[in-house]
Amino acid sequence: MPKPRFRTVEMIIAASVVVISVASLFVAVYQGIVMERTMKASVWPLVQYDTSNYDTGREVSQLSFTLSNQGIGPAHIETFELFYQGETITDTEGLLALCCSGQETVEEGRQYLRSLELPIITSTVTDKILSTGENINFLIVRQTEDELEQAVWDALNRERRDISLRVCYCSVFEDCWIFEHGRHQETIVQRHSVDRCERPSAN
Repeated sequence: MPKPRFRTVEMIIAASVVVISVASLFVAVYQGIVMERTMKASVWPLVQYDTSNYDTGREVSQLSFTLSNQGIGPAHIETFELFYQGETITDTEGLLALCCSGQETVEEGRQYLRSLELPIITSTVTDKILSTGENINFLIVRQTEDELEQAVWDALNRERRDISLRVCYCSVFEDCWIFEHGRHQETIVQRHSVDRCERPSAN
């Protein structure tokens, strides 16, 4: 009567095959997860902010406000916001008008700035793609010998550390982060991941 023994062996073999199959599936899934994380890590962007008052390359005094990508993958900047003294700034001219024109209202500040010939260079940031190691100066103000223009330059040089910003950017895999820099929050620099970048309200 050897059949029961053979049946037991067959059951053990079948069970072993099932266990091996489940283990192989687990290993395959785990390897897939590891590979996905490795691929995402290999293109991880890291947006940073800096400001300076001197161009070492040209050896001239100029105020620069710069975003750079210090990560290892491209960064798609989806939203960009500026703040000064708790107010949201819609553009760099508005920033200069509010912080540094010496006028009572932003509109008066805009008109005053337009009456000057202060060398100002601006660049659009929203929807910009920064490759690894690339940077963008979203505002450059060059120093002049004009007394009125120099007053604006000096004011911006004093106030530039109090200018805050918020940037939302994404990787090529659409993993997104919000980067905040400024004194409107408890810590000068904050960074956290988000599901997606929300466009700021128009109000």
